[in-house]
Amino acid sequence: MTASPVSSVSVPLFAVHPDGRTPGLESGMYNLVSGLLRRDVAVEVTVADRQRLAPAFVVNLTANPGGALVEKRFPVPVARSRFFEETAFALSRSRASQVLYPNYFVPPTETGRSHLVSAVIHDCLHHVYPEYFSATKRTWLSWQFGHTLRRADVTYLISEWERQMVARYHGDRAAERCRVIFNSIDWTRFDATLPTLPDWQERPFILSVCHPYPHKNVPLLIEAFGLLCERDTDVLLALSGQPSPPVRQAIAALPDAAQARLRFTGRLSDAELGQLYRAATAYVSASRYEGFGMPVVEALGFGLPTIVSAVGALPEVTLGMATLLPRDPKAADLADAMLQAVRTGRRLSAPQIEHVRQTFSPDAQAARFLGLDLPALSGSPLP
Repeated sequence: MTASPVSSVSVPLFAVHPDGRTPGLESGMYNLVSGLLRRDVAVEVTVADRQRLAPAFVVNLTANPGGALVEKRFPVPVARSRFFEETAFALSRSRASQVLYPNYFVPPTETGRSHLVSAVIHDCLHHVYPEYFSATKRTWLSWQFGHTLRRADVTYLISEWERQMVARYHGDRAAERCRVIFNSIDWTRFDATLPTLPDWQERPFILSVCHPYPHKNVPLLIEAFGLLCERDTDVLLALSGQPSPPVRQAIAALPDAAQARLRFTGRLSDAELGQLYRAATAYVSASRYEGFGMPVVEALGFGLPTIVSAVGALPEVTLGMATLLPRDPKAADLADAMLQAVRTGRRLSAPQIEHVRQTFSPDAQAARFLGLDLPALSGSPLP
């Protein structure tokens, strides 16, 4: 391994779409690019349509002397065709010292290159929860992950936990070629304040932010909240989004008084989410799998007492500052931890908050990206 100097990075962001279905990918790449620009690395972002990108990111990129935004529209045969777009992009022969593909796909046209080719693999969810995916999609993902791990000069993962997953499903040799770059978080996006707040936010409430996937284990959280309500007569539970059918079923099993203390926020803006982080009494996640856990880290960055299951990357990214429950907690375990957090109200100290924010800042992760020892450019894949 050698330290490979990176003076310029090309990022094809065809994977970003305005429907918001890839929020982790999008914010992670935006923040890494911002951090690299602040470290005087030239960054060129290529996209089919700048309207796909967040306006604030476009302004930041184009206002920086080292930033460049290139629009390239390729004739492609199907909608949502970023694989075709990235394949056509690879034929254009980037002059950057490194090309960074943002989501597990290295085009087959990346051959005989004179630059480092890299890609990000965010998680191995199709291996862990195959039931979420069709047989065709599982086959595609498994093959493409293997191709990327062999073909890329370096593959970036978002936690050491995900390196363990790569080793488990693709072998130790593939994992050794990977490098870890945490998702970076820009807490300034939460700075905006709202003119008015719902009345319920003036009461003590526990917050949980997640997508409605089964592994997020929200029904268990609902059951635990029902137990908490038997011991605490005031605290609310605020959940992002809208309830899924399994969550509705779990809610229906609660007494009416407990059901009345649930709040579903719907889709949240950055300002609304920031206000929830500032106002909450505690944060909880009952998830069974996390490749990183961005909302958990955001909650810690606001100083919230945070409760998580000791699964996936959560013990790693919470930096010893969260209450870790067993890997498969019971509802009573979760209820006890929430009651303790509500009763003590013990938030993180200012130095702890600063440590969380600095560890996962765009600047820190850009420095990590630039300081990694990378494989020497060989242009040949792993056998």
